[in-house]
Amino acid sequence: MQEKIEKLISEILEDVSEIRKNQMEAKDRLPVEIMALNAVANAQKVIWEGTHQHLS
Repeated sequence: MQEKIEKLISEILEDVSEIRKNQMEAKDRLPVEIMALNAVANAQKVIWEGTHQHLS
């Protein structure tokens, strides 16, 4: 599962990079980047909780 989440994170970051290359206006790009950042943060949280769950 962790590998799938890491792949998803990589794909999200690639999508954001492509959006930036298209030179979309910052005001139009910002909501997309915020959603992507949220998705990456949530995915990393799932990975972190999964690897540290045994400590509880």
